[in-house]
Amino acid sequence: MIIILLAFAGMVHASDSLIFIIRVDDVQSRNNAYLPRSISDFEQVVAARGGKVTWAVIPHRLIEPQNMDGTLSAALRRSVAAGHEVALHGYNHICLSCNYTNHEMYCTTYRTHHSYEIQTKMVSDGMQLLRDSLSVTPTCFVPPGHQADTLTYQVLLDQGFQWISTTGTPKQNIYKRLFNLSPQSDYTWALSNTFFYSRLEETLADVAEKGLTQGYYCLLLHDPFIRPGYENGLVIRWTGELLDSLIVRYGERISFKTVSQAAEYFNRVTSIISDLHDPVLQTTFDLEQNYPNPFNQTTIIPVYLHAPGDIRLDIYDIRGRLVFQDKKDRLHTGNQVFHWDASDAGSGIYFYRIAFTSATGSRHIATKQCLLIK
Repeated sequence: MIIILLAFAGMVHASDSLIFIIRVDDVQSRNNAYLPRSISDFEQVVAARGGKVTWAVIPHRLIEPQNMDGTLSAALRRSVAAGHEVALHGYNHICLSCNYTNHEMYCTTYRTHHSYEIQTKMVSDGMQLLRDSLSVTPTCFVPPGHQADTLTYQVLLDQGFQWISTTGTPKQNIYKRLFNLSPQSDYTWALSNTFFYSRLEETLADVAEKGLTQGYYCLLLHDPFIRPGYENGLVIRWTGELLDSLIVRYGERISFKTVSQAAEYFNRVTSIISDLHDPVLQTTFDLEQNYPNPFNQTTIIPVYLHAPGDIRLDIYDIRGRLVFQDKKDRLHTGNQVFHWDASDAGSGIYFYRIAFTSATGSRHIATKQCLLIK
């Protein structure tokens, strides 16, 4: 075994800690040609080094022919019992609109999402499959192809999800109270013996840069045991050597977590900081992201009031011209919504602003942007 040591400029300080996450997507492929197919060998290599795995499971795969003997279901149940995690990865990873397999919730071919009702059924059916097959109710969602918009986010919140792992701004709420912990890179796609150590060095350098900047690193893998580049356990050996190198570099300062465990940790830290530095918003109102977004013609703008008062909605185009206005008076605390019918507006970016006037006369303003596509 060769351990790659990271070369850092300057001294290594105790503050150079790292939360390390392993996320495995598309557990198990429909391709039966490549071996090994078991997740257990990979899990054992990770667990032997103190690591944890978040398995992003496409639930429909659990009732497809490759799992008719229940081998994958049994392995996932054992994995969860050992402290690893199952995340919901869509329903069947096939788009209902164009039948492509590289997205599902949002169609990138036609640049539109499925309806709220359709997405709700996909998510709820997927959750039911995981409950029936694994006795697991996931709290983390991984969008197939990392394709989703605010309508998907609203569906997830309504279905009880707390965490999402997708591309975009990491370590903060991606939409309302749906917290995102984005992955970094996948260095094992089509891994071969030729690129074994060069990929290892690239990964360690990326961990050093992004991990220390963001406080965590989420290593992403896809179909890790059944694609040609992963045949005969090459990725399993590569992952073991990566973890050995990280442990040598960080020692006790590396912490292994699942996606949900890390998201919960960072969400708690973010909430504490927000309470300390943004007391006005915490005691007046929250302006949420509109949904759907992008949208075609109609959208909903949610507002949560922490105190009673009046609110006015102003919507401006990119040139600063007022295109819509609405007002609600004498409101109690709680959820409020505005509906904007943009049938008379053209495609483009718009800014919506909420002006809040409390019962005591204090006034506060918040602004967000949205995208209209016709």
